[in-house]
Amino acid sequence: MQLSKIGYAEPKLMIFNDPYTGQPTPIKLKIYPKNSKIGKQAEHQMRLEMLELLQDENNIDPTTKNLKTELIETITFNYFASLVVDWDGITNDKDKPIKFSKEECIKAFKECNELCDAVFKFVDDKEVFPMKPKES
Repeated sequence: MQLSKIGYAEPKLMIFNDPYTGQPTPIKLKIYPKNSKIGKQAEHQMRLEMLELLQDENNIDPTTKNLKTELIETITFNYFASLVVDWDGITNDKDKPIKFSKEECIKAFKECNELCDAVFKFVDDKEVFPMKPKES
């Protein structure tokens, strides 16, 4: 078996439901699972970003002794944006489609935290991304 194939998973389509009404929206995202090769690479990158930020004491909140909240939010958005590979149904204020890019995805997460929350739940959903049992 090719080692490059281990951990590979196809991205799956997530339909974003309005978190307040539960109704489906026109927004669809194509996403890799967190336990895929892509997901593990994104998680590794997130850890490197955290370690780098921890090197500068200006990034630490003196009351909590943790990274500042806005930095944690940025790292989180970067991580989840790394798992999203495409989308459909997201428009600007003039109803023009916004072309997918990691940068636009991060902007969308900042504007709508509920979208990031939905991606968070989706990438960890065992029904969407079941783990295959090891063969003996």
